[in-house]
Amino acid sequence: MKVIVDHTELRVSFKHEDFGKDAWIHHQTTCRILELEEGKAEPILIATGVAECCALDNFSKETGRKIALTRAIEQMALPKEERTAIWNQYHNRDRAIGSVGREHVEKGS
Repeated sequence: MKVIVDHTELRVSFKHEDFGKDAWIHHQTTCRILELEEGKAEPILIATGVAECCALDNFSKETGRKIALTRAIEQMALPKEERTAIWNQYHNRDRAIGSVGREHVEKGS
């Protein structure tokens, strides 16, 4: 997912990890926010948020994404208008597989 904040292009991606039923933390969702600078080949990581789902929780990718994105945005100390722009883009994203820069990793497979 790409979003423009204060004339800066950001890329938001999610990664879901499955640690298996025997682990205390069953699932983990990581949100990474990268800054895409013009003229630079590699984006710069500016924030990371993590949501964990333990054995007592019901796993939900959507809930994990929201928690992880909230934690990543908190690290950036953005004004309300810019946080709102990120959330609006998130809620209006294309939910087709692979469209948000997400990946699912299963441990032990």
